[in-house]
Amino acid sequence: QVGPYRKHARHGENAFLFKNPEQLGSILTSLIADPHLLIQTKHNAYDYVKNNRMEKSHAMERITFYRGLASNSSSSFPIPVEYLQKIDSDSEYYHVKQTSAERRVIQGAIAQSEGALKEAELMWLEAVRECPGYAFPFVCLGKHHMGSDFNKAIEYFMKALSIEPNSLRTRLLLGQAFKASGDIERAYEEFEKILQIVPEFAPALVEIALLEQETGRLDQAEMFLNKALTSNPFHAEAAFRLGKIYLEYGRDREAYDAFGIAADLIPENIVYREGMLEALLKSSSRFRAGTGL
Repeated sequence: QVGPYRKHARHGENAFLFKNPEQLGSILTSLIADPHLLIQTKHNAYDYVKNNRMEKSHAMERITFYRGLASNSSSSFPIPVEYLQKIDSDSEYYHVKQTSAERRVIQGAIAQSEGALKEAELMWLEAVRECPGYAFPFVCLGKHHMGSDFNKAIEYFMKALSIEPNSLRTRLLLGQAFKASGDIERAYEEFEKILQIVPEFAPALVEIALLEQETGRLDQAEMFLNKALTSNPFHAEAAFRLGKIYLEYGRDREAYDAFGIAADLIPENIVYREGMLEALLKSSSRFRAGTGL
C-alpha cells in the first residue's frame, strides 16, 4: 500500500512493491544477492522525489489554491487575520502565526521533558482554557494522568475525541486507558472502533491480540498478530508477541524466528533477545526430555 505514490512507483526501478510477507521476503533475498539493484533503485527513487515531489515546485499551485479559497470565502467563514503575519512589508505572502495555546502545549512538553510535571499540567490546562476547541492539549493531559488517575485520563481522551472523533492515536490511548482501569469490554470496543475506520491499523490489531491472549484465546490472538504483521511487517512488538504465543504452543523454532525478527528490528531491546534465548532453552529442554538425556 503506497497510497498516492502508487501510480509513480515502478517495481524494481524506483520502488519495491509487495502484497504479503512472502513477497517481501523474496524481494529482500533478491536485494541481498544483487546489491547493485538496491543502490540503483535508491538513486532512482531519490531523483524522482527531488525532481517531482519537492515542495517548492508546487508552491505557486498552492498559492493559487489558497488565493481562490480566500476570495470565495463567505462572511460566515472569515479569514483568521489575527493568525497571519506578513513575511515583509512589500510581500503579499504571510506566515501563519503560532497561537498562544500552541505555545502553551510546547512549553508543557518542555516542562515534562525536564521532569516538571506539575508545571506541564498547568501549561496544558491553560491551553485548554485559551482554546477549548483545540484537541491536542486534552490528549497531553490524558497521557499525563495515565500513570496516576485512569478516570481522569479517560475523561480527557474523550474530550479530545469529541473534537476530533477520527483521531486513531487518541482512540488507541483511550482504549489503553480503559484496559489499564480494568474495563476490558470498553477497551475492546474502542480498539474495534479504530478498525472500523482503518481495518489494517497495526497498533489496534496488536492491542486486540493482547486482550485475546490474556483471556486464553491464543488462536484469535495469533490471527490478529499475523494481521498486524501483514499490515506492517516492521512492527517489532507484534513479532515479539507472536513469539510468546508460539512458545505457549510449544512451537519453539517459530518462536525463535519471531523473536529474532523483533530483535533485528530493534537491536537495542534486550527483552527481544531474551525471548530468543528462552526459545532456545525450551527447545533444548524438550529435546532432552524426548530423548531421555
